[in-house]
Amino acid sequence: MEKLKSEIYEFVLENSESKKKWSRNTAKIISETLKVSRNIVSQYLNEFVKDGQFGKVNSRPVIFFSFPEKTSGQNTFSTIDDAEKWYDNFFNFGLEQVVGSKGSLRNIITQMKAAIYYPPNGLPILLHGETGTGKSYLASYVYKDLIANKFLDEEACFISVNCSEYANNPELFLANFFGYVKGAYTGAENDRKGIAELANKGVLFLDEIHALSSECQEKLFQFMDNGKFHRMGDNENWYTSNCWLIFATSELPEEKLLSTLLRRIPVKLTLPPLDSRSLYERKQLIRIFIKEEAKRIKKQIVLSQQLVNFLLNYRFTGNVGNLKNIIQLACANAFSSSEGSEELAIQMYHLPQWINLNGMKTLSRNIESKFIGMDDLEKVDESFNVNELIDSLYQRWTDKKDIQSLFEEYDKYFRQKNVDVQRDAALTYPTYQEIRFRQYIKELERDFQIEVDYYYLQIISVFLNAWIHQTHVPFNEEMLIFSNSIKGSCSKELHLVNRFVQTGDIHLSEVHKLILVILFKLMCNKEFQQKRLALILAHGDLTATSIASTANRLIGKYMFDAIDMPLTTSSSEIAEKINKYLNERTGYEEIILLVDMGSLESIYQNLELDSQKKLGLLNNVSTRMAIDVANQLLLNLPLKQILEQVKENQSIDYIYEASSLKQDMIVCSCASGLGTSFKLKKILEDSFPIATNLVIETCDYYSLVNENYLEKLRKENNILFIVGTLNPQLQDVEFFSIEELILGVNIGKFSNQLNRHFSDNELELLNDNILKNFSLTNLMEQLTILNPTKLLEQVSDAIYILQNSLGVSLDNNTCFGLYVHISCLIERLVKQNTLEDEIDMNDTTEDFDEFQNYFKQSFSVVEHYYSVDIPPYEVKYVYDYVKRA
Repeated sequence: MEKLKSEIYEFVLENSESKKKWSRNTAKIISETLKVSRNIVSQYLNEFVKDGQFGKVNSRPVIFFSFPEKTSGQNTFSTIDDAEKWYDNFFNFGLEQVVGSKGSLRNIITQMKAAIYYPPNGLPILLHGETGTGKSYLASYVYKDLIANKFLDEEACFISVNCSEYANNPELFLANFFGYVKGAYTGAENDRKGIAELANKGVLFLDEIHALSSECQEKLFQFMDNGKFHRMGDNENWYTSNCWLIFATSELPEEKLLSTLLRRIPVKLTLPPLDSRSLYERKQLIRIFIKEEAKRIKKQIVLSQQLVNFLLNYRFTGNVGNLKNIIQLACANAFSSSEGSEELAIQMYHLPQWINLNGMKTLSRNIESKFIGMDDLEKVDESFNVNELIDSLYQRWTDKKDIQSLFEEYDKYFRQKNVDVQRDAALTYPTYQEIRFRQYIKELERDFQIEVDYYYLQIISVFLNAWIHQTHVPFNEEMLIFSNSIKGSCSKELHLVNRFVQTGDIHLSEVHKLILVILFKLMCNKEFQQKRLALILAHGDLTATSIASTANRLIGKYMFDAIDMPLTTSSSEIAEKINKYLNERTGYEEIILLVDMGSLESIYQNLELDSQKKLGLLNNVSTRMAIDVANQLLLNLPLKQILEQVKENQSIDYIYEASSLKQDMIVCSCASGLGTSFKLKKILEDSFPIATNLVIETCDYYSLVNENYLEKLRKENNILFIVGTLNPQLQDVEFFSIEELILGVNIGKFSNQLNRHFSDNELELLNDNILKNFSLTNLMEQLTILNPTKLLEQVSDAIYILQNSLGVSLDNNTCFGLYVHISCLIERLVKQNTLEDEIDMNDTTEDFDEFQNYFKQSFSVVEHYYSVDIPPYEVKYVYDYVKRA
């Protein structure tokens, strides 16, 4: 039955393209054509009328006709004349039908209409824009507009020429454009009209005009001057053509076109790229392209929510044209595997493989798994349409004549109905209307000291971005009385709206103006302003917005604003964002801030808060906390009591199941830093004869000594021993120094600790590997990127000089440890990695000062050779090392 319903719809749609065909849309003709019951056809036709998709003329026989877009309510007419007049008044044709005609393209279309209707044959127009912005599409609608307004006959031509085809053959262009006579060139066997002549009393569109040679451009502007030209091969006779001329280029006109040609084109317009167009317009484009494919394959098409999100937010390099191509390819991929089903479901995996997903803006990871039909696409992310809104406002007006109680009801309605305004604003691109509106609000606050409610500022922004473009039913008599009543009670707000419309050069219908007057009243009246602000700030993509949206939805009222921040945002930057938020709002008395992380003290100290305002600040925000705060706010409790109550309520529980079997672990610790510890770990792993489940943990020496680090490791691991450059002197843990491994001391004891993991033969191989891998030369090759031979030579000489200066003789173990440490130290300084934060410089003594002087003298050659300066905190470590040795 759905298939039959679809066939009836397509039949009426096809015969509604011209009013001359409307008479074919009767139940009798349709039933005979489709060979089905007349009663069933009548039933479906009336369902379409009830649903706002068809109009109905109560003539004999009853005639039906389809609408270009769905309307609210039923539309029935007594005569065909009444239906035609209403149809022409209600729906826009020609250029007004172009997506964006009331939005991003409004000024462009206004100028185009002024140009094409300038007597006698309009003014030439040059359309400039990136590839795929819709230049050809817009030119075709100029033709439709001229026909709709009866400036052209329906038989008039629209001729489109891609000039890039003639880039390397100017003679061919001139022959095709102006025509030729018999014998003009070899092969010219007959006279032939050119494109210019064929376009007479029609529209001629020359795309990629920049591709034409200078000679061709000169011939063009001669034709533009008076509409006269010679055919090729005939320099005696003049031919004429009066046509509308439209040019297009994707290049900069000033660089590619002759100045003499440009002077003859008074109207030059630049089309915006797809990225700069509103969310509403992109939805409309997707809807049109999907409906075209549905008609082509004769199937209903639905899109997954994820795919809709992708199409709305992907950065299309080819703009609208690229969007259309991707939709076609996705439909083709899905169609090839649809197996005869009546509905075609398109998902992300149907997209072409060459799509670069890096071009997609990250919005929300919390997308529902559902499919969206094209009639429902406009409802995505929109709380209601304009017709629903005006009906709701009207019904409340009929119930409450008192203006104060009426606007209290309106305030309640908006805050409950549109709890997701923060999310709508985040998903909506700013348009000229919104930008100009926000500028206007700043002017009001500055010049008239008008305080505004930021919630309604956001509502109006969404209204100007999306709702304003929706088709609405014109005012009837009752609605006109309602409008006059509201405007009479809101004279101040009406003045502000009229001033905004005038200064912003913005067109608003009476319906839209009425809605804006009501919203201005709610925005500017202190009685409806929030006395308490609640703001959520969180790091991540839409994290704060998601928490705020969820809490607002669950509470059923708009309570929280939200600010989303990059992961790297510091406490001072958080405070800066809060200050900006507060500066945009007036009239509040208290604010409660919920942040996810950052020092409360640091954030608080950087806030610029009026001394008369009260502040509450909570960290570790979660959805649970937000709902808790919202409930406390609804109870109208004092701010301090809310903070105390929320703190008390926000306890957490956890379940932890620890493993009963502890893993054996070796700890690698190096005073030269974690980088050296990681390299030491790699040398150990390479020494193991087979793969093992031994865990090797790396840490710096100071963490091991100064913190209870080892105890934390012991909770889940069995510590076998520590390997490192300096003994941390920890009880109950065996320590093997690198010096011992270099000298081959205690190798047997070292390997015996691992007898649970290796066989006897494997332990022998482990001993050999330790002796080989921990030789001083090999160790230095592994631990540093510098030349180990040269580095060891210079470091050993410096240590020898240091011993003589100090009058001490260090044992071999200490010397080897110093070789390793200082070699790694030099590498760190060359790479500009330091241990400054890990060295305690508070307990320096006169002995250290003397040691430092001797050390700097001893290592002067090393410092000069590697162009480094060994800082005091690095010398302090060597001093500590020598003292402990």
